[in-house]
Amino acid sequence: MCLKYNLTEQDWIIFNIYHSRHSGIGKKLTLFSILLPVAIILIFLLPEMFVEGKSEYYRPILLISTFLMIIAVCLAQLLFRPAKGSFIQRLALRGKFDAMTGEYELRLLDGKIILAANKMVSEMKYSIIENLVFNNGMIYVYTGKLSVIIVPDSVFADKTERQAFIDMIRQKIGIVS
Repeated sequence: MCLKYNLTEQDWIIFNIYHSRHSGIGKKLTLFSILLPVAIILIFLLPEMFVEGKSEYYRPILLISTFLMIIAVCLAQLLFRPAKGSFIQRLALRGKFDAMTGEYELRLLDGKIILAANKMVSEMKYSIIENLVFNNGMIYVYTGKLSVIIVPDSVFADKTERQAFIDMIRQKIGIVS
């Protein structure tokens, strides 16, 4: 099977936003950014609740302020997610994706995959494929934690051809659908 297609800057932006939100490191950073402030609150403020001699209003105020801090952390996460996208778009404005845009040719042969792009040819075995992901009209064929082959759905004539591509990759890497 041979596929010829073009990838645009927008394709790479969409992929990088997806990857930053769904990769292991992206999930760990999100979890860390939530848990760190909560841990600080628990370590420094909650033991003070049990100190004798405090005002009768101290404990409720402390609980309310802790609850408000947790809400603030969650809201910050909701506001931070779009910031990831704007950071990736700033990278695009600086031309960081220029070398990755353009015409691609992907050949699926019996024992290997050949990817030709921007005067560069890569040959790889099917065994390096780690994952197949379907997102926003794209197929992401992960060939490592930080490397991917992006295949737009628009390259396929119909859903049957798309499914044949997916089935061929799954069969080559030993995943039964």
